Amino acid sequence: MMTPIKPLIIVLTLIMLTILALPVEISNLSSNIPITQENTSSLDNSIDPLELLHIGDKTLGEGEPLSFSLDVAGGSGYELQYSYSNLPEGAQFDDETGVFSWKPDYEQAGDYCDMRFEVQDGIEVDYEDICIVVEDVWPRWDVNMDGIVNKKDFLIVLNHYREVVDVPGPRYDVNCDGKVNTNDIKVIWCYRREVVNPELKPKPTVEPTAVPTVEPTVEPTVEPTVDPTVPTVPTVPTVPTVEPTVEPTVEPTVEPTVEPTAEPIVEPTVEPTAEPIVEPTVEPIVEPIVEPTVEPTAEPTAEPTVEPTPNPTPNPTPPQSITNLQYAVGHTWINWTWTNPEDTHFSHTIVYLNGIWQANISRPFYNVTGLDSVVCYEICVQTVDMGGNVNETEVNQTAETAVEDSELTVHASDGLEFSLTESGAVSSVSIDEVEMSMLSVPGGFSFRELSSTTSDIPLEGVVEKNSDGSITQHVISSGIAFRFDYIPRDRYIEVHGDVLDLRGVDRAIQVQYVLPVDATGWQWGDYIRKSREIESGVRYENVYTIGEVRTQNTYPFAFVGEDAQGFSLAVPMDVPRIYRIGYDTGAGGYSIEYDFGLANCTDKIGAGHANFTFILYKVDEPEWGFRAVAKKYYELYPEFFVKRVEKEGLLTSGNFVMNPVPNIYDFNVAYVSAPAYSGFGRMTESEVGIDTLVYHEPWGWWKNLGNGCTEPTYDEKLAIIQDDYINGGDNVTWKGMSNDSYIAEVIMNCMPYDKNENWAVDDDKFWSGGSKESLNYPTNPDPDIPSPNRFDFSVLQYEHSNKSGVGCYDWIFGNNYYLQDVLNNWTLTNTEHNSGEYSAMIMVEGVPHSEITLSSSEYIPVSPNTQYSFSAFGKVQNMQGTNEPQVMMDEFNINKEYLDTTVVWYEYNSVGWVKKSKDFITSPSTAFIRPTLYNGMSNGSFYVDDIELYKNGIGDNLIQNHDFESVYNFDDYPANGLWTDTSSASSMWSKVENYRRSHWNYVDHPLVFSYDTKEPVLLGVLSQYEYLENMHIETMSKGNILAGNVFTSGFSFFPHLFDVFGGERWYMTFDDGYDISEGYRNRVMCYQKPISSLLLRVNYGTGDITHLEMETYINDQMFYGMFPSIDYHNEEGGRFWYDSAIYNRDRDLFVKYVPIIRNISDAGWEPIPYATCDNPDIKFERYGSVDEGLYYTVGNSGFETEIGVLTIDLPKLGFDETDVEVRELVTNITSSQIAENEKARIIIPELHPHDTLVYKISP
Repeated sequence: MMTPIKPLIIVLTLIMLTILALPVEISNLSSNIPITQENTSSLDNSIDPLELLHIGDKTLGEGEPLSFSLDVAGGSGYELQYSYSNLPEGAQFDDETGVFSWKPDYEQAGDYCDMRFEVQDGIEVDYEDICIVVEDVWPRWDVNMDGIVNKKDFLIVLNHYREVVDVPGPRYDVNCDGKVNTNDIKVIWCYRREVVNPELKPKPTVEPTAVPTVEPTVEPTVEPTVDPTVPTVPTVPTVPTVEPTVEPTVEPTVEPTVEPTAEPIVEPTVEPTAEPIVEPTVEPIVEPIVEPTVEPTAEPTAEPTVEPTPNPTPNPTPPQSITNLQYAVGHTWINWTWTNPEDTHFSHTIVYLNGIWQANISRPFYNVTGLDSVVCYEICVQTVDMGGNVNETEVNQTAETAVEDSELTVHASDGLEFSLTESGAVSSVSIDEVEMSMLSVPGGFSFRELSSTTSDIPLEGVVEKNSDGSITQHVISSGIAFRFDYIPRDRYIEVHGDVLDLRGVDRAIQVQYVLPVDATGWQWGDYIRKSREIESGVRYENVYTIGEVRTQNTYPFAFVGEDAQGFSLAVPMDVPRIYRIGYDTGAGGYSIEYDFGLANCTDKIGAGHANFTFILYKVDEPEWGFRAVAKKYYELYPEFFVKRVEKEGLLTSGNFVMNPVPNIYDFNVAYVSAPAYSGFGRMTESEVGIDTLVYHEPWGWWKNLGNGCTEPTYDEKLAIIQDDYINGGDNVTWKGMSNDSYIAEVIMNCMPYDKNENWAVDDDKFWSGGSKESLNYPTNPDPDIPSPNRFDFSVLQYEHSNKSGVGCYDWIFGNNYYLQDVLNNWTLTNTEHNSGEYSAMIMVEGVPHSEITLSSSEYIPVSPNTQYSFSAFGKVQNMQGTNEPQVMMDEFNINKEYLDTTVVWYEYNSVGWVKKSKDFITSPSTAFIRPTLYNGMSNGSFYVDDIELYKNGIGDNLIQNHDFESVYNFDDYPANGLWTDTSSASSMWSKVENYRRSHWNYVDHPLVFSYDTKEPVLLGVLSQYEYLENMHIETMSKGNILAGNVFTSGFSFFPHLFDVFGGERWYMTFDDGYDISEGYRNRVMCYQKPISSLLLRVNYGTGDITHLEMETYINDQMFYGMFPSIDYHNEEGGRFWYDSAIYNRDRDLFVKYVPIIRNISDAGWEPIPYATCDNPDIKFERYGSVDEGLYYTVGNSGFETEIGVLTIDLPKLGFDETDVEVRELVTNITSSQIAENEKARIIIPELHPHDTLVYKISP
């Protein structure tokens, strides 16, 4: 720009020239007549005016050098003088050479737009105002510039929270708005775990030619709320619910594109799309950041144009359009988010608002503030590549700002809705548009820290409504970041919470949520047969204890309601947490409270992280109370209750191979459990219709110290394992499937630590008082613990019971019979045989000695005082000793007691196969003969084949499989699954508080805290859940069964993970136990999955269970549709299935009742009976429907004989007939009736205590 010199300056200059150089010819000074100067230079207006050549605006990154010189054209030719103003700190300008130089440091990012450079030659002056934009090459979200964005950066911002700084200012003002606040924390959060690599950050190639005239505002439109420690303002998006197992050491190197110079606002950031971590189940929505306002109606002075680059990218195809455009709104702001294309040549997007250009940005979101409420605004986004090519496709979306000071409402499709204020307080709850009465408390979220004496801290912060109808709230309080999402689902509202410690220290906290509804006078459901009227000031909950203080909800749902309306707070069972649901007007209303421990070493779920999910749903048939809550829970989570097995019957433990029960079909045994199985055992059980389940108790390891031992000291307990680890490699253990060294390593890897960092082995229940397997070493069964771990051993155990091989019918070979005991060393071999392909063989190494015999598995019935002839082929190889090998015919009496034997011997010096024969006469008491093979007192190899036994030397060979040719393949009879013992949430292992921090690295679910130390701990039951969750997947993927001995407390955690339930019982009836609701709880939590109780009759004095007691037990089980299995039949631990006198006495009871139980179990229990009874002491349950078969079990819950009438609402059950057939299955009495008023009425005769009747209703 050129400025004319004042006339006075011209006159004085000419006078000087006249004096210095004569003669001077001067003409009209006021005219344009040339002025000449002899011998020097001529001065006239034909010389070009002084011009400072265009410098232009500059853009560079922090740490990059910038240098340019002021170049001049034209002018008088006199000495040039340079000047400047408003140089940034650190910049230099040489006023003699006109050279500018500057290298901005890493805290000088910003726009420097008021610099002026000026040049003059004494005659004329020219100048230019320029703008230098310094971009944040090293991302400001890495505040401490250590190369990784992590909690350290959070802490720096928190240390300067609420400071007001210059712009551009220090790095802890991350978004350069002059204020250190939650907006800076949000930017850091979006780039958490990013590894910074500034060299790969792409440069923008498209810039607008003019900056919009819109003036940005600086003040946020929403002030953060303040709590006693740290402002509670919105902060962070959802932390992923599933983190990678190992924290990646290198994050993606692609950085977000640098903002062009014309961008009017500072934008937040989101996660790089290439970050290799598991994405959260709920997509995070970027929290709207309070940004400088962009007036939507203001028009920029010029439309943006694309400046050509010298060497454009040789790709004429523009990038793909953005996708997944979404928005969140407040009453003065809109936050749009989207997904940028993955094209490698993508540079940035052009953003228009209401058709007016706003910005060129590379990050996938755009915020606008200072808007009017209840006004629609339209965004338009186009993509641009690094070569300047613009995608002409416009992606548009219209969003409407919210009503000022409005409530934000979330509602499910079936009529439940609740509203929040903009700070997160609950303002209203309604069901089917009927608003519920509210208590005079704000409700919503709060938390308390166990190490603090401060009372509950309300978690209040700005709440946003998202485009998908969900609501998000962000809060920072006491150095903890909270995010809460309220998500409308089809028939319920899901609430998801994320908690993140920002201080990097251990924390013990409780998080509460309260719906402040006034339910006084409504019903609180205890279980399906009991509810209580809610009174003001009374606490209602249904919990049990884990340890001495910690409580846990019994059911994953609760009921509050009345006949006309009701709703439930519930927790998905696949999100296991320690929590309590309750109602108390004095505590604010309907609430749920969680226990969390936060620690910086929970790598898998994220350091210092916890999360949770609960749901709220309307009860569809509230007049049925707790039953209706259960019914809808089944409908919302059907995957938890899939019935994967078709087989119905008893589950028991025992060995029907070694102790066969004749005609076992009478007892309807469906499953049997044992610690190990051979191919023969699996085949034998399968042949009688029984599935084999491998027993395991993976919560600890019982160490065999021998009978009568005393409890070792703590040091001795450790020394035992250390010695096993070093010296136990050759000591085979646990049914021959491992060795002591391996087990010791498993224990050392998986041992929990107590609060003193000692092994947690001192619980009294870990010592069984001198029995054979007397000392238990608890183990953390988490499968992610480095191998070998307890999960590995369970897999090994299962594989050991599924070994391949060839088995032989009718003979007890040690190598293919049963793995629990070393029966014998005889094997079936195909290397030597007299005929066919197989023979029996034993090989004895070392000095000559006697080995256990091989016998037939069958006792052959014979006659006394009768002649028999037998023969056998034998072969001796390299044998020597003092007693030659033999084949024997052993005789037994009617009780299978040994009487006598007949023997043939095989000489050591015999060659090849030799046949030996002998005749004998049985004794007067002989009832059975059993062939037996014996090696004598010898070493070497002995083979036997083709054994024959004939009565009187004629007829058929009495020995089954006499030539060992009847064989089978083990693989045709695999084990069918696993049976998990002691699946409890309150047992000795479940309540272990594990302080071993290395174990915390692998948790899939948040830590809790110790009520004793107030420190984070890993609770045993959560480790057990991880084991069962993984084993459930493992068995299901192979088509196998996972069964469990599930104790009462275990039903709150594990029922969705098991296919079959075989819980131990110590009482004849559920009414006899300490909790009369236990039977209902088991039924409710299993829904229609099969349940088989396992009676341990140890609490009824001395003597065997009586026939009447057994019938009482079976009747009680039948009422609940459960199978009446039994193990101990007396207080001394006598095994029912090993006592033929007892089980034969009760055989008729099983034949009578168990088929009925199979029918009703197969039909499936239903929570709502659609029936009533006029006698409250008569209890009843429904099974099935009209299509599958409709049954009612009817029992007496009192102590006297009762009568009554059961009235059934037929239309509710799908009946459209008036004729109804009623058949009682126990007495087998059938009657017909005509339904009156669409009701069937069953007259119940005298019903004695503990009796159960079963009615089948048919059209």
